[in-house]
Amino acid sequence: MQYQARLQCSSTEWKSQQKQWNEIFEIRRVDSIQLDVLPSQLIAADRPLGEWIGSLRPDSDNYEGTRALYAPSARPYITEPGNVDEVTCYIDSYEIGSFTRFVRDSCNPNTAFGGCRHGKLRMNCLVSLRQIGEGEEFT
Repeated sequence: MQYQARLQCSSTEWKSQQKQWNEIFEIRRVDSIQLDVLPSQLIAADRPLGEWIGSLRPDSDNYEGTRALYAPSARPYITEPGNVDEVTCYIDSYEIGSFTRFVRDSCNPNTAFGGCRHGKLRMNCLVSLRQIGEGEEFT
């Protein structure tokens, strides 16, 4: 699913706002493997929530599955490879990333990752698909 959002502020301002994510979101451990991301306040629909960040790697560099993959020897939290002309790459957020790497999959998601743009700057953002209540898990 491709989502196009238009930011209403400068990219510098938006990135600065992301530094205070822990004032808006909580990461809660579910069990020994899973974590939930929960808002501590009501989140409006169609709101960019955060940026998917990590190390940009070529597909030949230890790609071992989707970001949902978990095994002690594997690297979870990576995107599926994407093609840009002749270059295939993925974002590996196992060691470097934001809270967005902990958002779990769902058959009825309330968020989606997609392209956001501010001027010429392109980002892969997590965006709310509908209003999300306080304490409701991001999926």
